[in-house]
Amino acid sequence: MPARNIAVDVENEAASLWNAYRTDPSESTVCALVEFYLPLVRQTMSSMSVYARADMDRDDLLQHAMMGLWTTIVRFDEARGVSFRSFAVSRIRGAVLDALRQYDPLTRTDRALLKNLQQCVVDYAEQYEMAPDEEQLAVDAGISVERLHSLTERAQPVLSLDAMAYEDSEGGGINLVDRLVDENAPDPRLDAVR
Repeated sequence: MPARNIAVDVENEAASLWNAYRTDPSESTVCALVEFYLPLVRQTMSSMSVYARADMDRDDLLQHAMMGLWTTIVRFDEARGVSFRSFAVSRIRGAVLDALRQYDPLTRTDRALLKNLQQCVVDYAEQYEMAPDEEQLAVDAGISVERLHSLTERAQPVLSLDAMAYEDSEGGGINLVDRLVDENAPDPRLDAVR
C-alpha cells in the first residue's frame, strides 16, 4: 500500500475517533484516542533525552506522559486554531518535566549552585593545576563546608538494585543486585586451588 494511502487512512482514523469523542466524550472514547496517539507520546519522549536519570524509571515517565496526553485530549479546543499534535507535544513534554521536577531532590537554586561549584573546580584547576579541596571549594563558592556536603550528597542519584546493569537483545539481562559481591560467599579461586 502506498505511503499516501496509509497517511490518508491514519487521518481518517483520527477524524473518526475525534467524531466519536465529540459525540460521546466518555472514558472509552478518550482511551481510544490515547491508544491512537501513543506513538506520539513515545516519539515526544524519545526526543527529550530524559532517560539519562537512573533514579527515574522509564515506565513511570511513560505513565506521566500518557496522563499528559489524557488531559490534552480532554482540554483540547479546536476553535483555538492550534493543531492537536502541536498542543499535545507541548503538554506531554510538560507532564514529563513536571514529573522529573517532582522527583528531583534538588531545587533550581541547588542546581544553579552545583553548576557554580563545577565552574569553581574548573577555574581552580586551570589556575593551580590541581583540584581544590573541600574547604577551598566552599570558600570559592561562598558556602559552608556543611552546605557543600549536603548539596553533593543530595545530588547523588539513587539507584534501584532491580535496575538493569546489562540488557540483552531478547529482553533479559543482569540486575544491579546480581552484580553485588557477597562478602560471606567462599572465594571460588580458593576452591579451585584446593
